[in-house]
Amino acid sequence: MTRSWFWVATALVLGSFCGPLSVQAEEPIRLRVLSYNMNHGEGIDARIDLNRITAAIEAAQPDLIALQEVDRGMARTGRIDQARLLAGRLGMEHAFGENFAFLGGSFGNAVLSRRPITDHENHPLPAPSGGEPRGALSATVSLSDGGPAIRIISTQFDHRQDDRNRLASADWLATLAESPDALPTILAGDLNASPASPTVQTLGSRWTPASLRPLPTVPADAPRAAFDHLFVAPADRWSIVEVRALDAPEASDHRPLLLVLDWLPPPSPESPATP
Repeated sequence: MTRSWFWVATALVLGSFCGPLSVQAEEPIRLRVLSYNMNHGEGIDARIDLNRITAAIEAAQPDLIALQEVDRGMARTGRIDQARLLAGRLGMEHAFGENFAFLGGSFGNAVLSRRPITDHENHPLPAPSGGEPRGALSATVSLSDGGPAIRIISTQFDHRQDDRNRLASADWLATLAESPDALPTILAGDLNASPASPTVQTLGSRWTPASLRPLPTVPADAPRAAFDHLFVAPADRWSIVEVRALDAPEASDHRPLLLVLDWLPPPSPESPATP
């Protein structure tokens, strides 16, 4: 046996006992996430124009989009499936969650993604004081072929002054952050509540807010109210890079929020102690 073949054989034998000589660790994955109450495409000028919504989204170059107030098949918006139309224009996959039937169609939330959506489910939110049904659309997204998955939730809370529904919804969503087997999750939406409200404080007690300062988004032409919010969980699986309200004063009555963050791989298990 030549010397070179001796070292090859030795390496193979050692590998059979010791396993691979090195394992490549997973790297963080950068994501751009947009949360946008699109008001079914109706701007502050009362004109419905999905071209403006498309332009506002394209300018942000998002990987994931959580949309609220989306029409599907309604007479007022030409019986268009708005989520499907926007996804087609943007080259993305989509999921839609109907909250209630209205004007001959459906009204709800949507998720758009540049990466594969492998599962989705719309969860009706609790409504102890009645009112319009609200929901939380949860979508599972694969970040790479055979690689890690995350979850994104798009939601909108009750808008009325009575905050019982908002508090009940916050309590319900807060529990999702604590599930031990839950995927790393981004929660995005129009909560119709300010950062100092009991609703947002309830969520913030168990989710990590993406921003520690108010980001006004309403009204779009002169924002004063910070009703749109972004959260992540668990905190050790995400690193926030940037979050800001975008300059989109005409397309909707809300401005979109852009979140740039890194998905972090799970901590490596500790190596067993050598006897």
